[in-house]
Amino acid sequence: MKRTKRRESSISAGLVFALLAVLWFLFAPVQFGGRTSYVIVNGISMEPKFHKGDLALVRTSSSYNVGDIVVYRHPTIGPVIHRIIGKDGDSYTFKGDNNNFVDPYHPNQSELIGKFWFHIPAIGEPFTKLHNRFVIAGLVALSGVIILLPMATGPSRKRRRGRGRERTRGERREPLMTGQSDSGQTMLTVLVAVALASLAIGFLSFRQPLTRSVPATAEYQQAGTFSYSASGPNTIYDSGAVVTGDPVYPQVTNNVDVRFEYHLTSDQPSNLSGTAELDAEVSDNTGWKRTIVLLQPAPFKGNAFIALGTLDLSQVNAVIDQFQQSTGVVWPQYTVTIVPHVQIAGSLAGEKLSDSFAPSLQFRLDQHELQMVNPSNSSSSDSGSTSLLQPTKSGKVDYTRTQASRVTLLKFSFATGTMRVISIVALILSLIGLAFAGLMSVRGKRVGEAERIQARFGAMLITVDDANFENTSRIIDVTTFDDLLRLASRDDRMIMHQFAGETHRYYVQENSIVYRYRLEEHAAHSPKMARRSRVVTGELR
Repeated sequence: MKRTKRRESSISAGLVFALLAVLWFLFAPVQFGGRTSYVIVNGISMEPKFHKGDLALVRTSSSYNVGDIVVYRHPTIGPVIHRIIGKDGDSYTFKGDNNNFVDPYHPNQSELIGKFWFHIPAIGEPFTKLHNRFVIAGLVALSGVIILLPMATGPSRKRRRGRGRERTRGERREPLMTGQSDSGQTMLTVLVAVALASLAIGFLSFRQPLTRSVPATAEYQQAGTFSYSASGPNTIYDSGAVVTGDPVYPQVTNNVDVRFEYHLTSDQPSNLSGTAELDAEVSDNTGWKRTIVLLQPAPFKGNAFIALGTLDLSQVNAVIDQFQQSTGVVWPQYTVTIVPHVQIAGSLAGEKLSDSFAPSLQFRLDQHELQMVNPSNSSSSDSGSTSLLQPTKSGKVDYTRTQASRVTLLKFSFATGTMRVISIVALILSLIGLAFAGLMSVRGKRVGEAERIQARFGAMLITVDDANFENTSRIIDVTTFDDLLRLASRDDRMIMHQFAGETHRYYVQENSIVYRYRLEEHAAHSPKMARRSRVVTGELR
């Protein structure tokens, strides 16, 4: 029996150790000597494969090839998860699947953290909350409760013995010799409850998809920056040149270089292209207007470009002179307006986008100077901004986005992916615990009651080989060993044990009364127990 118990204990311990070893090999963090790193996605550069808030697991590898998704450590940004698109010796080139540009930083192999293994959608956000010190303190406290629960619900034998003296004869006491200890019963109840709760949570989380489509709005902004410059003598301009904001004198400077920088920004991915041209419009206050092309329509791709053109003041004056000679109308002042015409087309957030942008920069021209109009005195219906040099225009596109579905329990809401992981892990752990408890229960059933008494209360037993106390004036038989144990614990007495034939007899003497518990058991177990016990001969005192 002893060998069987040891063999079963070794097998169960080996299975638990093997399971822990496999889990450690697969999921141990690098910080603790493992090979797995956990990265929370924080951006849209790898959509649609990864979304913000996903948890990616990567493992160290001896080699990394073009096409692999790898996490590398950027010296200023930190961990970056992108795809390898090139390799030059020990240097790697990366690019996000959703980016239209290559990463400017080229890490070497020592800066590669690991190769993508698998990811769990939308579970990253709960992990980030674990960094809160109050959450960590709560987890530590919960772990302490779980560890101390068996000790709190199953007091030791010494505590029972110590308290026996304080109990009155009529006080009720819970049975001590049951198939399982109180702590074992409590732990079994907890495991069953966890398993049932895991099944319920798993049913709720697996019956709905991980993601769902919801309507959303993608906002974007078109913005531009005007600037101009020209050469000029030091006698007129401190810097020796005309800069943005300075007046231009046609008698000194004829050509003015005009620059317009354009960019479109949005939080959503875009794929854009379009055309841009740059014009100068000469007009008066009656509505007459002539257009001078500074830059012919030119295509561009992406969400930014720069338009350059040169305003020839002699050409502008020639247009004005022709107007005056043809009409006989002479105005002391005319308006020169720089207008970029931008047409964009493509997609934003996966939806079709088509828009235009035509801000303006106005100048007043007379016989002596070309002067930029004060921003407070001008407006542009297409600029969307009161800034003359930095006009903007906002827009939006309606689209359908995918987000992680959520499971609501009571008043709390959790991501479906998170609940799936929790339910699977909790179910596996509870089933392992129940299997281990079942193994212990089967092993316990193979052991007789005498063996269990000896194993649990051996310190209170004295095995005797003398029947003189059978002649005691009065012997009272008790029905359970628990009853005898209560009598012994009351005055901290030892329990006498005698084995004869196939009968175990346990005695507790109190004055002239001897309390006896008899146990009929197969002799196969008893000799072993008897050999382990201490043999005392003599008169019972």
